[in-house]
Amino acid sequence: MRFWLRASILILLVALIFAGGVILITLSAGCPPRSYPGGFLNVTHYSINKNDTWRTPKNIRVVATKKDVTLDFFKLVDQKTDELEACLLKSGGSTKKINRDWFGVYVPADWYVSKCSGEQLVPSRVSYTLCEAKGLKIEEECYNNERPTEICPCVCNVRATIQDDYWIVTAPNLKLFKTELARLHTNKNAPWKYPEISRCLQ
Repeated sequence: MRFWLRASILILLVALIFAGGVILITLSAGCPPRSYPGGFLNVTHYSINKNDTWRTPKNIRVVATKKDVTLDFFKLVDQKTDELEACLLKSGGSTKKINRDWFGVYVPADWYVSKCSGEQLVPSRVSYTLCEAKGLKIEEECYNNERPTEICPCVCNVRATIQDDYWIVTAPNLKLFKTELARLHTNKNAPWKYPEISRCLQ
């Protein structure tokens, strides 16, 4: 009698473990990833404090200093995201809606306005050749400068970029926000090279 009782309990335990495994696999398969595929090179290395996260009206994460966090800024993030999504779906640049929980927007406190180009820039590690290709002359002794100085006011920096395959690091005017979001969403490193995407980046 004890043998059959023990056998029944053992069979029941095995059945429960098996059922639990099936449920876990099913639930895992239905859970979306937490961010886009990515694989982009980091040219910024900010330590982003997720405890300082704000949310736009449409629930996009934003980390920024208080002087950059305004209702107009939040609305602009949502507006540009909506515009990009609608355009990509219409042009065929993407068949999926943008998942607003798969990325965040980070405005670093050390963004600045360039005395040479007049653009809002973010300190970053990019090759001076990228800026010279756009017509900005960089002095040789300034090639490796990550930030402008009195001696080197013209250094090569970005208006926006992707960090850690999740954060869009950008100056507060969001001038290239759509381009970086398109990179994330379509996983194309140079989205401006694709006509069905480039028309949506303005």
